[in-house]
Amino acid sequence: MPDGKTHTRLHKRYIPYATAVGVGLATLSGRPSTGVAFVAGYLVGLLIEPDLDMVGITESERRAMRWLVVLAVPWLFWWSIYAALPFFRHRSLLTHYPLLSTLIRLLWLFVPVLFISGVMQWDVQPFLGALLSREEAWVFAFGLSLSDLVHDAADRGWSAARP
Repeated sequence: MPDGKTHTRLHKRYIPYATAVGVGLATLSGRPSTGVAFVAGYLVGLLIEPDLDMVGITESERRAMRWLVVLAVPWLFWWSIYAALPFFRHRSLLTHYPLLSTLIRLLWLFVPVLFISGVMQWDVQPFLGALLSREEAWVFAFGLSLSDLVHDAADRGWSAARP
């Protein structure tokens, strides 16, 4: 199985293809924001990737420490909880299956927002409703899913995905 650096190399190798899909989506929809959302989702896959289910510091968590600086400690803490949960075993259906695992990780990111909003008694329902009704939010998730698919292909050893 590839290590984190190999996954990163592969991910970067497919950025032009993700960009081409983004340009195509922007052209077809007539909305540049749709294409940007897809490419942004793919690029965020460098931080929110399937191997966050591993206990210990992963390559994407090292990247988070460099890029997120101040937010790195809460980020690492939150993903260490995710990795420690028994139903998020490494390479399980819930952590390495494109689309399903992508949505699970996105939902995992919203748990602290929902918790804090509950404690602070903020009404986040209008915000979440507006977010989920946006085409770009779903296209972002599909871009992130493409990133997960590249990761999964590397894990499975598909020859087309090898660097």
